[in-house]
Amino acid sequence: MCDHILRDVITASTGDPVPKGYKTKQAGTKSVRNYSYVLNSAWNPAHCKVIAYVFNNTKEVLQSVQAKIAP
Repeated sequence: MCDHILRDVITASTGDPVPKGYKTKQAGTKSVRNYSYVLNSAWNPAHCKVIAYVFNNTKEVLQSVQAKIAP
């Protein structure tokens, strides 16, 4: 049995670019994005999570986070 399945991708496969000049910002600053998504009615939101990650030009993942779906 598989515990984790990718059901959908919200952005393009290349992701959502970080704003220009972000590399020059101080440590601890944030780049915030807001997305809306309609969950498939066949899915149980209690069993779903959102995963976000940041990767560089070589596709190396630099940071990732996961969160439960808000009720």
